[in-house]
Amino acid sequence: MKKKLFAIVTAIVVGCGVLFGMGACGQVTDTSAAKAGTGSSAVKPKETPIVGYAAIGPETAWRTANEKDVQNAFKEAGMDLVYMPSGEHKEQVATVEKFIRDKVSAILLSPAQSAGWEATLKTAKAASIPVFLLDRTISPDTASLYTAKIGPSNTWAGRLAATFINKAYPKGAKGFMLEGPVTGADAASSAVQRTQGWDKAIDDNIAVVDSAEGDWSTETAIKQTKALLEKYKDDDISFIFAQNDEMGLGASEAVAAEGLSDTIKIVTIDGTKAGLKALVAGKLASVIEYNPLFGAKAASLVSATLDGKKVAKSTVVSSQVFTPESAADELPTRKY
Repeated sequence: MKKKLFAIVTAIVVGCGVLFGMGACGQVTDTSAAKAGTGSSAVKPKETPIVGYAAIGPETAWRTANEKDVQNAFKEAGMDLVYMPSGEHKEQVATVEKFIRDKVSAILLSPAQSAGWEATLKTAKAASIPVFLLDRTISPDTASLYTAKIGPSNTWAGRLAATFINKAYPKGAKGFMLEGPVTGADAASSAVQRTQGWDKAIDDNIAVVDSAEGDWSTETAIKQTKALLEKYKDDDISFIFAQNDEMGLGASEAVAAEGLSDTIKIVTIDGTKAGLKALVAGKLASVIEYNPLFGAKAASLVSATLDGKKVAKSTVVSSQVFTPESAADELPTRKY
């Protein structure tokens, strides 16, 4: 009897020993996580990349759409995006320097002004933090200071605006230009490049008799256009090239107030809902799109870079030119 009892107890003890790695008898415990964390061959979980975004902020409908698209895209891509907007150069520089001190995985930069970035971006490069330029570029455009730039082509947009005016006035015409900041230390690359694109494509018989900085703003554009119309009231003004939709809408209000809507054609760049509605209504003559929805592309380039892959130095985002007819078709599904 004692021998039989001893055999039963032994079997139980042996069984428990076999199951020890899974816990006590009758219990199953997963110890794989603990094992994975020990030993030199352990596989560590991949850390979530932290990406610093030195943005400009919601200055216009285009900017709001662009920055929301970027934020959503990085969230969907599984990266933590630290969004810090400012339209002031000094604040943007301080933001990027903070990102460098915090040792983020990558930096996104939409520079409010193109100049004054060399020292800061050299510091980022020394820290092995890749920098991606969104929409705007730096001046001088030193390619070694950033990993890639992503956005539509400003020169293309300016060139297409000129092409429209060339076709509208084959015998020549006089007009105004409403620009973003193009002179001094606070010049924006977008404004400079749109003007350059225009200058390269405009016919010799088309004259821009004057220009004014409209601050990308409808209110400022109204004031500037009124002043220009008064200054050149004795001239035969036929067109206005406004470098974004907000300024084009402001120009349209000022032109309407002077009873010149049927006389002066206004061409703009951006392609916002407000701009397309004004185009359909006949308040604008042409709208050249500057597509803001490239967040997913930016996220894919950052992800590829962090995985050790090489990416293209420049990615141009495709855009289109709207007519009143195509704008009417686009409006029901327009995202911004």
